[in-house]
Amino acid sequence: MRSPRSIGFPTLILLFVCTVWSSMAQAAAIDLTEIIFEYDGSTWTLGWKFSVTAPTSVEALGVYDSGQDGLAGPAQVGLWLASGGAPLVQTTIAAGTEAALDGYFRFAPVSSTALTPGIEYIVGAHLDSDATSLFGGNGIVDPRVSVIDARYST
Repeated sequence: MRSPRSIGFPTLILLFVCTVWSSMAQAAAIDLTEIIFEYDGSTWTLGWKFSVTAPTSVEALGVYDSGQDGLAGPAQVGLWLASGGAPLVQTTIAAGTEAALDGYFRFAPVSSTALTPGIEYIVGAHLDSDATSLFGGNGIVDPRVSVIDARYST
């Protein structure tokens, strides 16, 4: 799984979220309130570049589950520095309904990974077999997270 690069669809909300933790309670980075449209899956790694506004840690990585009925296949999810290199943390979210469901996302726990304000990160997921891996809609982004742009890799 390669680190995603820029994509020209900045208005899309993508399928990946990380669970963030600081002095506040653990919460997903995005809470979807409305899904307007969905696209079929692709063989790309899709995600987004972001930064944080306060020292935060990632405790889980997640992927969008269309229909909230389980993933058709496993999803590889990773977190990178935007400057490149190996993933800071990564996991595979199992097919089916085994992974925890929170809203429209299935999560798997990861080793606690500290995020620092002023540093840009990329979170992305690769789903070879899932029917829906990209969507547009509305949601609430955690105030500790600043979304910069959508990303992809082939």
